[in-house]
Amino acid sequence: MQKHILIIFFSLLIKIGISQSYEVEILNSSFDTLNNYISLGNEKAKNMELPYHFNQSFDLGFDFPYFDTSVSRFNLEDTGIADIDGSNEYSMYLFSMIQYGLYTEFNILGHLDSDFRYKNDVINGLKVFIFEFKRVMLNHSFGEPKLEKSDISFQYWFWENGDIEIRFGDIFIDPILFNGPFSSNFSSPICISNLNLTETISISGDLNKNPKILFFDDWYEWNESNEVVTKIPKPGTVCRFKRKTAKSKEISLNNQINTTTIVTDILVIPNIANNKLIIITDINGNEMFRGRKEFIDVSSIPRGLYFIIIDNYKTTKFIKI
Repeated sequence: MQKHILIIFFSLLIKIGISQSYEVEILNSSFDTLNNYISLGNEKAKNMELPYHFNQSFDLGFDFPYFDTSVSRFNLEDTGIADIDGSNEYSMYLFSMIQYGLYTEFNILGHLDSDFRYKNDVINGLKVFIFEFKRVMLNHSFGEPKLEKSDISFQYWFWENGDIEIRFGDIFIDPILFNGPFSSNFSSPICISNLNLTETISISGDLNKNPKILFFDDWYEWNESNEVVTKIPKPGTVCRFKRKTAKSKEISLNNQINTTTIVTDILVIPNIANNKLIIITDINGNEMFRGRKEFIDVSSIPRGLYFIIIDNYKTTKFIKI
């Protein structure tokens, strides 16, 4: 049976920005490379394609709430840029560089485990799509000379509740490239934008000492600002775009269980169910609440997926974040 490894965050949690749609958090954690993954490099090689670079569509495996829309797949490039159908520009610059590539030659920095890899998983009741750049290098394009020394590992996490995380592992980039005369070619922006480009959120600067969080009403204004990461993130650094939800949320009763409500603190029971027995269970059937209340405080229960049983026949579900 596949084992799920839950990552426990350390005590350092810096909340440094909010917008209409997302809060931004910078955290310290551990970094664990993926297990039981799909190797994109191997997939491409089997299909007689060059495995060193990629530009292709990925299925998240769930409906992903993103700003004021919802998507189930997106296009991701080896530059660290993601494209969502319906947007006039790229929607996500997730520690994007000029290009990440696999090692293609035997040298002192060459790695047999250099890979692009991904997996769909369920952690604490929440579905998540994870993509990992595993010990990749910086280069321009296949066939051009590689003048730089680099060894880079990081991950993208897309959660069912709409959260987006960039988790950094060990990273080495030649300082001459990242901070020297070639830095303009290898600068790395981090930002997300809604589809009509009226809301853009940027993380830049030194992520470990004084990160800069900026909000733009126009994507083109951000694009001209040249806001980029100026220092290599330390291993275990996590940048999280945490999707904002209402503090209290009224559930939608549905016998078919096809509507999921996202809740942070207070679950509001509709008037039609008032004075009826309410039972809340986790995905394993463990009872978390039993009673007859209109407003149920769920702030202390763990993040995850929960089911609601009302008078033993009306059932719906919600996600606690």
